[in-house]
Amino acid sequence: MIPSIFDLFSYPFLFKTDNYKSKRGTFFDTIISFAVFFITTSYFIYILKLYASNQIDPIFIFQNIISHIQVETQLNSDLVGFKFEVDSSITLSQNKIYLVYLVYFSYDSSSLNLQVPLNVVDCTNQNFYGFK
Repeated sequence: MIPSIFDLFSYPFLFKTDNYKSKRGTFFDTIISFAVFFITTSYFIYILKLYASNQIDPIFIFQNIISHIQVETQLNSDLVGFKFEVDSSITLSQNKIYLVYLVYFSYDSSSLNLQVPLNVVDCTNQNFYGFK
């Protein structure tokens, strides 16, 4: 009777709704049922610990697309914008160091290192009024 109560794999599987007399549980099947329950619970606790300590590695699915087709982008004055805001009460003084910002286009590849100075102009787009 005792092995029949704890045996999860006896025939027929009744979801504990019928009487236990029709189940044919054995001591060996009861041990297997406890082992399955213990392993399942242990694995669940292990996964919860990994999740709580943020040690589960995410699965990244990606595809490398390597193409030798040249991509052209039209450069205009609204591609990159910046604006410096300074206090207008600042006056230039002797014996002080002032930063001068220069804008360069930099292209680095395995065979070429190129830096081209760019002219700083006002943005032509009305949404970027006051930006360079």
